[in-house]
Amino acid sequence: MSMREKYKQFPRVFWVVNVLELFERAAYFGMMAIWGLHIASNLGEGKGLGYTTFEAGTLLSTMLIVLYTPPIIAGSLAEKYGYKRILIISFILMTIGYMSLSFAEEYWTIQFFLIIWAIGAGSFKPMVSASIAHVTTDEQRNLGYQIFYWMINVGGYSAPGLGFDPAAPTDQGNDWALATSYQYYEA
Repeated sequence: MSMREKYKQFPRVFWVVNVLELFERAAYFGMMAIWGLHIASNLGEGKGLGYTTFEAGTLLSTMLIVLYTPPIIAGSLAEKYGYKRILIISFILMTIGYMSLSFAEEYWTIQFFLIIWAIGAGSFKPMVSASIAHVTTDEQRNLGYQIFYWMINVGGYSAPGLGFDPAAPTDQGNDWALATSYQYYEA
């Protein structure tokens, strides 16, 4: 069987969740590539929000703590309410977080929307993995997860370069909007 035939055997849902994963990783790594610069650069020069490195580190640390907590709960919720429903809810939370972070300037507003985003992102990852497991057969599963991790790597590798302009490293405003806009393509 040729690779083309193997790819055609995967159901549509498999490709949808993999493309969602590609864009989610692009949005995540695009944001993380410039997040610290955006928060800690001097607002008076129109380049960022002007927080101290301690404040920026606190925001990032809190976001990472919250990011890795939802996967513990999301699987149980998906078993009870359905994978598709939890995937949609997590996507909505991520979208609200990304959109709001594009405009937020106050410390506690940023913190709040980072937490909203992190809950969505933390719930999203296990739903994609579980969806791939549910829609692939035992024979397809190895190739299915190879494609899945390929999508993660392509999304993670491509976004930082696309969302950051090395010719103008002090102009994070446009770069921030570009990096967060990857999320909107998922809809």
